[in-house]
Amino acid sequence: MRILRLLLVAAMMAMAVPAAAQVNMPIAKGFWILSTDRCATATSGNAFDGANWGNIYYYGEGGTLGPDGDMQRIVKTAALKDGFTDMKFPDSGGLGYFRVKSLGGDRAIFRIGAPSRASFDVMDDTIVRCDFAALSPKMQAAVRRFAPALATASSPGTAAASATPWRSATTASGKVALYNGSGFVKSIALTCAENGRATFFAMINAKARGTRTAVAFRDSYGAQPQLTLDYNAADDVWIGPASSAVIGFLADQPSITVDFGTMGREQISLAGSGKALREALESCLYSAAPAPPPVGVLGISPGHYVREGELCGDAIGVFFYDGRRYAMIYDNASEPGIVQPIGRPRKTGKMWVLEDGSGVEALGPGRIKWEYEEASNYRLCPVEAIAPAYRVR
Repeated sequence: MRILRLLLVAAMMAMAVPAAAQVNMPIAKGFWILSTDRCATATSGNAFDGANWGNIYYYGEGGTLGPDGDMQRIVKTAALKDGFTDMKFPDSGGLGYFRVKSLGGDRAIFRIGAPSRASFDVMDDTIVRCDFAALSPKMQAAVRRFAPALATASSPGTAAASATPWRSATTASGKVALYNGSGFVKSIALTCAENGRATFFAMINAKARGTRTAVAFRDSYGAQPQLTLDYNAADDVWIGPASSAVIGFLADQPSITVDFGTMGREQISLAGSGKALREALESCLYSAAPAPPPVGVLGISPGHYVREGELCGDAIGVFFYDGRRYAMIYDNASEPGIVQPIGRPRKTGKMWVLEDGSGVEALGPGRIKWEYEEASNYRLCPVEAIAPAYRVR
């Protein structure tokens, strides 16, 4: 199993902008990219404008989506004995650190330290500074928007994005959705994990009672899906597998109460959560598995499909097809789904209508639309990511 290298440094990416502080950095202002990238083609990097530090990036396949950015005010810097300079942001919270060390000229090392499930991981990247004029027009537009002080000329209406308690960030270990709070819930972070799963992290302002707890997420209508979290004492963080139900709650509500039982509870804002979760969890909620060639009359790849926006391992329903048979398998024991021959479906427009009245339309490699009273888009999942009870042999 792949070890999660990064606990999402949620508390370090704060929203508030306090009074200006003395910032002494060992590197020059500018847009810093990985040394393996080129200034003219880079689609992501770190911006330092003398008072703020943050990541500016495009995302999606080939960097076709975005841009997005996360500029945070540096409230304190500290020179360390190893040559690195530590940066502190508002409400840092102790989840990890960001550090920079100059290598001379326009080269530096950017270091992120963060606790994972089993250890404290340190990630170093060699970065180089790009002149604004050397960036592509696309990247220049992103810098003008999120770090206008670095642009040689600012365009009207290019103010930095407004702050929300939720945002996504791109790290050396992948994308993460982050919540930052100042009350009982200090921080929440979610990231995709191995095999189409997702992991949930939380830090709270309360002493742990035991090493395992059930956390409820309650909306205004009384629904309350739960997660079981384990306490990592070394890092003072609660960690556990996320579920489709909880992710859906976090993405779709204006606010939600996070209830840690006897340890405390708080109603938190979900402003910006939908966008942050979609961006950060794209690979485990929306991406299709590599698709084998289409088979049979439906002209789609064989395998198990789940609805977009749900994890492969705990989807409400799984559509199965192998060219000869099909089934919609539910988590309801009274209506588990029946595997049946494909029969003689009839074509209506782009959709094949099956003998049970459901419809299937091919949307592309590993993607279909399934319709029965209501229509939803589904994506192909690796069979090993599907819960054993849903697998068809």
